[in-house]
Amino acid sequence: MAGSGRYLYKGYRMDSSFEVRFAANCDRLGISWQLYDRALHGVLEVEIEGEIVRYAPDFMVGPYPVEVKGIFDQLAATKVAAWREQRGQLAMVMKWELLDFEEARDSHDAMSTLLAACYLVPPTDAAYWE
Repeated sequence: MAGSGRYLYKGYRMDSSFEVRFAANCDRLGISWQLYDRALHGVLEVEIEGEIVRYAPDFMVGPYPVEVKGIFDQLAATKVAAWREQRGQLAMVMKWELLDFEEARDSHDAMSTLLAACYLVPPTDAAYWE
């Protein structure tokens, strides 16, 4: 399963507080979610600078794979572009989309935000270590 990080939510380990906020808001709105199951759904192998990197999104919400990001650097951009090219839709939930998701009045509003995020291509940020 994705999510081996230090944040715990309802018994699930998540990699960021953004992921916890996303899951908590899904619960608040009555939207069924699950962590992305790498064994069931597989991972995407992406070649980056001659190395094979494995990538899988954070969540599945209905038919939508969802990636929740606080920082969208060039590495993340490469993985997301490869996923969309090879596997199709992927909802990108960045800080602003997460705020829109939190402001949703009901599950319909939230799912509209999520669907719009399937077409989001955020500008890349410099990685912290650059």
